[in-house]
Amino acid sequence: MDILLETSYSCRCAPGYTRADCSLNINECASSPCQNGATCVDKANGYTCLCVPGFHGNRCEINVDECADNPCENGGSCRDGVNEYTCQCRPGFTGLKCAQNIDDCQDVSCQNEGTCVDGVNSFQCRCPPGFTGRYCETNINECASSPCVNGATCHDDVNRFICKCKPYYSGKTCSTRQSPCFGVDFNKASELDFIKLEPNLPFRSLSALTIEFWMESSDNNKVNGSYGTPISYGTRAGDNFTIFGYVVV
Repeated sequence: MDILLETSYSCRCAPGYTRADCSLNINECASSPCQNGATCVDKANGYTCLCVPGFHGNRCEINVDECADNPCENGGSCRDGVNEYTCQCRPGFTGLKCAQNIDDCQDVSCQNEGTCVDGVNSFQCRCPPGFTGRYCETNINECASSPCVNGATCHDDVNRFICKCKPYYSGKTCSTRQSPCFGVDFNKASELDFIKLEPNLPFRSLSALTIEFWMESSDNNKVNGSYGTPISYGTRAGDNFTIFGYVVV
């Protein structure tokens, strides 16, 4: 006679498993715990979230703050994005990190050989002597202060003035009165002698002049013979013309 014995058992499953025989792994990813597009990887009694760039945390719920390290330069404001940041630059700067100073001289033309100096959202034209204005466009009027005296006429030039003196006045400002008479004596016998005069010439070029003088000689025969050259006009570069003839009165 066979005797059948009925037996029973109960399995106490480890965390993360189920079924009577504990053969089924519980899928902790079934509830979609990972956020922001992360990938859930099921494990025994747990899960792991593989975050996309720009997020972190157990469930990828935290947006990484790319502005935490203050990447923007020159006072730029950082705006955090997803795995990126944007710098709002102050006027005068550009670039991903606002590191580049915009060349404000690029489209500026300083006049009269002025030099453009780039600043921050600004520029300055450094003018050569004699000019002023934002673009060095204005010639400074050196005659504005009335430097010429004794009735002289002032002519404005670049970085200087020229005084056209009245007769018998000389000097830069016509402040020196000249005598209309002066004597020149040559006390030795010579074929060539000279005296240097400093005429008051207010202009750069001279096209004509008149010379009037009285000459006295101790040798009347030579004067009456009219030979020689009593006066010659020359410059540092050489003679330009010579007066050959003269009249003795």
